[in-house]
Amino acid sequence: MSAEPFAARPLRAWHLGLWLVAAGLSTMCGIGGGLFAVPILHFLLGLPLQVATATSLVSVFAMTLVGTLAELAQPDSALHWPTLAWLCLGGLAGANAGQWVAKRIDTRALTWVFAVAMLAAGVRLLTGSSAAHADTLVPLSLDGVHAAGIVAIGFAGGFVAPLLGVGGGLIVVPALFLGVPGMSYLGARACSTAMSVVNSAQLTLLNLREKRVHRASILPFALVAAVGAVAGILLVHRPGWPEAARILLGLVQIFAGAKFAWRGLRGAG
Repeated sequence: MSAEPFAARPLRAWHLGLWLVAAGLSTMCGIGGGLFAVPILHFLLGLPLQVATATSLVSVFAMTLVGTLAELAQPDSALHWPTLAWLCLGGLAGANAGQWVAKRIDTRALTWVFAVAMLAAGVRLLTGSSAAHADTLVPLSLDGVHAAGIVAIGFAGGFVAPLLGVGGGLIVVPALFLGVPGMSYLGARACSTAMSVVNSAQLTLLNLREKRVHRASILPFALVAAVGAVAGILLVHRPGWPEAARILLGLVQIFAGAKFAWRGLRGAG
């Protein structure tokens, strides 16, 4: 689909202000931001949904790349390279598998599974406690069982993206934080953000090559995403903010779960 034959609504300053807040919150949570960018581009600017999704990925790439660089610049950076490597390995395989499956199955049953998983993860995040600091991260030497589990988490995050149109962070962050012993919330969101750089870069190049993006929106949204990412990293490393980010992610998980449950009900109706 060509991104340019339609007339988009004028881009307003408050559209970018809304995206700035969303980008900062997304970076704090460790999710890519497409959950917020797509509605802004689709409902407020009037872009067709496919174009809005493709355009949002450019912003997600800018946001996660700058967010990862800002994370590495922090004295207490929580990015754990072995975890990231295993996540990316699983994520690339999962994305390819998800693309293959998406062309061959009805995703209604998977929608319900995802809805229940999101609601359960959201409740667990809201009722749990946060190990906020990088010194509580998983041991530097991961054994085979934990490495295999992280590969599986990455696979699941990559798998659902082409099937359900969601970013892997909604899977990866709670799965790492709740399922990997010793993993801090800061570590989970840092690794998820860095994994999104790899995933979004591949899709961004594809969409740019096939001219699916709205060119007039790319630069302003990408620049605002970068600024929001830096702000989100600076905030989440301040005392008390990791706990707030964990609670925020729990609310986002519940919202996403309810959204997919509604989609399942409409599909069944």
